[in-house]
Amino acid sequence: MSLIILGYQGIGKSSAADPLEGIIDFESSLFKENGARGEDWYKTYVRQAIALADQGFIPLLSSHKEVRDSLRDYAKESGNHVVTIAPVPWLRSAWLDRLEKRYNEDQTSKNYIALINTT
Repeated sequence: MSLIILGYQGIGKSSAADPLEGIIDFESSLFKENGARGEDWYKTYVRQAIALADQGFIPLLSSHKEVRDSLRDYAKESGNHVVTIAPVPWLRSAWLDRLEKRYNEDQTSKNYIALINTT
């Protein structure tokens, strides 16, 4: 039985990743070409995540709608576990603080987009 975890931006995927324990932050921004994702980018992303999970790793994925939909179908068909982690309303201010701190420490476009998508 394998496990794939989907996580909303800023919930701690990178912090939780530990290659020694088999937990991999499977970064979706790597699936961009010339700054944009192709129409079917998520298909390769999901296939590769499934392959990692089948090898015993626990991939931590983005929670884009296309990814969620693909993995919902995979979980139904395979019986493997797919879990989604999202911030809860009562932790909203701490979560926003975390995203703002992340952007202030590393002013990449990825971190900026994560911050503005939440406000």
